[in-house]
Amino acid sequence: MKDKHRITRVGSRQRLDFNPADKSPKFMLKTAFFYQMYSINVAVQLVIGFINSLYKTYGEGFIPDDEFLASIGSVSCTANCLGRLFFGFVGDKCGMKPTLVFICAMVSVFSTTMFLCPYGGRWMLLVWVWMVYFAMMGTTTVLPAMITTQYGPSHSTLNYSLICNAAFIAGILAPILSTTLQVYLGWGASFITCGFILAISMVVAMSMKYKGDQTSNITKNNIENSIQSEIGPVIA
Repeated sequence: MKDKHRITRVGSRQRLDFNPADKSPKFMLKTAFFYQMYSINVAVQLVIGFINSLYKTYGEGFIPDDEFLASIGSVSCTANCLGRLFFGFVGDKCGMKPTLVFICAMVSVFSTTMFLCPYGGRWMLLVWVWMVYFAMMGTTTVLPAMITTQYGPSHSTLNYSLICNAAFIAGILAPILSTTLQVYLGWGASFITCGFILAISMVVAMSMKYKGDQTSNITKNNIENSIQSEIGPVIA
């Protein structure tokens, strides 16, 4: 069986040839899968930008403690590490597409119910903001893996960088969304709107035609069949 990549020697250096089956950024930009991933990333970044910029202002309405509000952001930084580890584990066990759907659902639920924080007090706000950060970190783990699997590793860095450009769009829209929603709709409707945006993203994620999970299952079955052919059937 031929290797996916072939190493050739050029002078004193080795060069890794691209696999023709891998897809270039030009090809990727012509596929619906890219724009589905891009729209999901824009939605996640948009909602995170809204919450990140206004959670302290929101908390000041029912928490008369500036030091505690400032500490929420510091404590939420721990989600950067734990979120990546958790969703990386879930993605390996359950597949990347179901994990992405779960991430969108998780951000949607905690964004929508954040309007209940005045009833739960300061600790509810701390947990809710932390969980939003925690779920958001899952996208930085799942999206690169999905891009590499869908389009191949040869151009994966550049392909993923195009997905990351969603932060540019979200950075422009987030201040507009923050000002408009909070001023004209109030906090409750603002959070519900954020949850609705992520709910749409969840539907988009469910509709994506992602070949990675199916390929992983086929590869796993082939490995198991190969082992059984060598050592015989395994009795659980």
